[in-house]
Amino acid sequence: MLKLIVPAAAGLLLCGTPAAAKDKLDPRIQAVLGCASVTDPAARLRCFDEKMASLRAAVDSGQLISAEEASRPYALDGVIKGSGVSGFNRFWVLMDSGDRWLVVANNSRDILPRRGAKVHIRKGLMGAYWFEEANQSDRRAIYLGREMRGN
Repeated sequence: MLKLIVPAAAGLLLCGTPAAAKDKLDPRIQAVLGCASVTDPAARLRCFDEKMASLRAAVDSGQLISAEEASRPYALDGVIKGSGVSGFNRFWVLMDSGDRWLVVANNSRDILPRRGAKVHIRKGLMGAYWFEEANQSDRRAIYLGREMRGN
């Protein structure tokens, strides 16, 4: 019975993936893709020209970046723009570069990273990152992604 359920469940998951991916697309990309359904060639070209202008502006201003670029930190040096508690012995940190980090405390007496503090994030072995703040011991850091700038 289990041999039949696992492939069926995998098939259902795969069927739901394209719709979920489509919903996650940036509206500007969805607008460009929508132009393909225009049947009149002149109207379709106008649609593409119009929608591509806003898409190009988003790319040029940094509002829209590649998935590869979004998966790595923008800067390893910066100033803390904001921080807060994120569970037991964990803190979230927003850098002035827009990078978001999860900082893992070394012990329960570690203090919240201070807003305005200058930090350096050192890349360690096997993809690990270390959060270096003055007067604090180095703490492990996990890159969470980049803060979205306005659309």
